[in-house]
Amino acid sequence: MTNIKNDGPTPLRNSMPSFASVIIDADGNRRGEFAAVLQPRADKAQNPVTMDWWTTQPEVWAAATTGAEPAEVVMPRFSRLG
Repeated sequence: MTNIKNDGPTPLRNSMPSFASVIIDADGNRRGEFAAVLQPRADKAQNPVTMDWWTTQPEVWAAATTGAEPAEVVMPRFSRLG
């Protein structure tokens, strides 16, 4: 299972500030979990409509963007999940 937070509706134009994944086996047992905050991509822009919505969720946005790391650091760790 994976949950993402994003700053717009499309990966072609927007970033994914954070995501979290949980591996659950067929018996419902948790086998691994991972969460990370990613630095925004320099080649992407925040969507104004999405960001207007995020102003209604300040605590979640803060959690989704605090402690950001480069994707090239995060993704190798994520690939070892499970």
